[in-house]
Amino acid sequence: MNPRLPYQEDEEDEPPEHRRFAARLRALDVVRDEEEFDLVASVLTDPDPAVATSAIVRHLDRRAASLLEGPEWTAWAAALAEVVGARPFLAQRLAE
Repeated sequence: MNPRLPYQEDEEDEPPEHRRFAARLRALDVVRDEEEFDLVASVLTDPDPAVATSAIVRHLDRRAASLLEGPEWTAWAAALAEVVGARPFLAQRLAE
């Protein structure tokens, strides 16, 4: 018997929400700047709010780290705040 560790599972063995989360992260990682906010809005429509929020928090953390010291930060943060809208956790995370 060869037990598989969680990180060794085949993708088809993963629960659908795990596959969607991974797919969302991959898409957010390679999205072009001009399509970023549309993709964020699309991710936020995921049927599982935890998947959507987790993916956007990861994206926000990565993008913020690259933009925080530059002049693009203010405009990016304002535009992302519009997209996340009334989602208090995401708005607070962005403010941090």
